[in-house]
Amino acid sequence: MYVIDSFGAIHLENGEWDRAMTEFRRAFQLAPNDANAIYNLAHGLFETRQYVEAEPLLRRASRSPELESKRKAILLVLADTKISLGDLSGA
Repeated sequence: MYVIDSFGAIHLENGEWDRAMTEFRRAFQLAPNDANAIYNLAHGLFETRQYVEAEPLLRRASRSPELESKRKAILLVLADTKISLGDLSGA
């Protein structure tokens, strides 16, 4: 699973969003409870403006003990997502 996420990250760094998203989705399908798979897919969905799909994954990521070091960043992206969805009170 880590290898698939790594391929996604490489594609992301190269600006290859479609390929990165394919890898992130595959990693999430293989390990839907893996914190990094959830976070990477959520981040990619946010960056590609797929806010409706990103929002529940960002909520899951924000509650993950494994992602504690990224919690503030995740919460900021979650707030931006809610604003983009027009949910100002939820942001």
